[in-house]
Amino acid sequence: KLKMKKIYFDIPYILYILKRYTIYLSIRYAKMLLSYVLARRGVKEGPSIFARLLSIIDVVTKLTSWQKSQHILILAMGLYKSRVPFAEAIYHSQ
Repeated sequence: KLKMKKIYFDIPYILYILKRYTIYLSIRYAKMLLSYVLARRGVKEGPSIFARLLSIIDVVTKLTSWQKSQHILILAMGLYKSRVPFAEAIYHSQ
């Protein structure tokens, strides 16, 4: 007979992780992400996948912010070149 080991969640630790990343994720979306990961990966792999996802949020946020500032700088300096100049010529020719 195969004995199943009970897995207990460390709820205070999960809440600590949620509070730590509230700058980048609202609690609502973090809870939805946690429930999605638990539903997809199960209780065995879910918490570790959730922690790995939270660990990359900081990097993604910094890269997105950097890309936005670069785009604003390019627009401000007038260096933006349209990828579809023909379509712009049609719409602005009237």
